Amino acid sequence: MRAGRFVRHHARHFGIEAGRVGACEGSSGGHLASRLGTLASTGDPHDPDPVNRESARVQCVVARAPPVHLAGFLGGGSSSIVTGFLGMLPRGEADGAYSTEHHTAAR
Repeated sequence: MRAGRFVRHHARHFGIEAGRVGACEGSSGGHLASRLGTLASTGDPHDPDPVNRESARVQCVVARAPPVHLAGFLGGGSSSIVTGFLGMLPRGEADGAYSTEHHTAAR
């Protein structure tokens, strides 16, 4: 999230439009890119760091082969896949919190 905010905050320096930022990654990086595009992350207007005041959400995502449905890996003894990917085994329902497919909506 910090990287998206940093790029948006320094958009003029990079010669890009702050309102037209995208993310492109594959595999586990694709999961991170999809999170940048699906999670509402508006920034904190009261944060002392101006970068943290920026939105981290991107306007375009190209995610090649990202794991978007993690709950499918939790059954049948495959929980080690999720643990290896996230660095922990999530409590409760991983499908809702960590699977980006559940953070999309029609516009």
